[in-house]
Amino acid sequence: MTPYLIQQKIFFGYAKAASKLGAFFSLYRPASAITPIQSSSLIGTVQMSQSINWEYDKANAFGNSVFNACLDAQASSSPLNCRVGDYLVPTIGTDVQYHASAVGIAAGGSGYHLGDIIVVGDGSFGLQIILTVTAVSGSIITSVSIANQGLYNSPLPSNPLTQYYSTGAGLNATFNITWSPNSGIDNNNTYYVQSLQFDLPPKVIECNETISIIRPSQATGIGNLGYVSYTKSSSITIATAVPCSFLLQGAGGQSDTKLPTDTRVANWIIYLPTLPGMFIRNNDIIIDSANQEFAIYENEDTELGWRLRAVQIINFR
Repeated sequence: MTPYLIQQKIFFGYAKAASKLGAFFSLYRPASAITPIQSSSLIGTVQMSQSINWEYDKANAFGNSVFNACLDAQASSSPLNCRVGDYLVPTIGTDVQYHASAVGIAAGGSGYHLGDIIVVGDGSFGLQIILTVTAVSGSIITSVSIANQGLYNSPLPSNPLTQYYSTGAGLNATFNITWSPNSGIDNNNTYYVQSLQFDLPPKVIECNETISIIRPSQATGIGNLGYVSYTKSSSITIATAVPCSFLLQGAGGQSDTKLPTDTRVANWIIYLPTLPGMFIRNNDIIIDSANQEFAIYENEDTELGWRLRAVQIINFR
């Protein structure tokens, strides 16, 4: 058996595990470093299960963003095979269950009293919704509250839903249901595929920040130009809206001004995939989602993607 076939069999095993254990993700294959996650780069929906170790008995801790991953990387699954640099963004799968997050009255019926309990739906779709009548006009329902949100599988029943049972004598009330997915344990994190190495488990990086990278332009006039600070508007855009891992690495040195209120300047380590057309240099500026700025002082581009180190820029303007 060739090394290629061995690797595909290994990937088959991880794909099968993902189909049993994995949450659903939208798979994006970036075409550039300018907004890498966009509709044009969406490939489809896949499943992935990530873990610190293969026993699934250890939770993540501070300072780590690297996970083992069960995912489908088989060549036979192309284009829905995960590749190095692909992003996985949480989404809703086809087998997700739903609950009633809000209820509107389609028809108030008649014969109802304050405090009546109403069971909605015939139960053929899942666990029924239970409502409490909270206001009536005469004997017509004007308001209800949700006593039990129910649990329904897809495909969901069409509105309006009818009354199945009531503790009172009321009849003919119908209700419009607003459905929300049950996420179980929330998996709201975006990941990117860091590595698919031979004979080794796939690795993904958990993204906790979205950054842009700019390159300050330099003054090119003649003579004494004086001190000129860089501005974002005159800088070169290297990347925008790139999900990445952005973790605290440790305290840096003291501020050069050494004023009484100065604090140590923190160092940060940033992991992001190698994106088409993106080359990062020292002294490039990172701008995070809070509009904070960081100067890159070390950069490394490897088969695992970019590893950057940066220090926060403190400017008072």
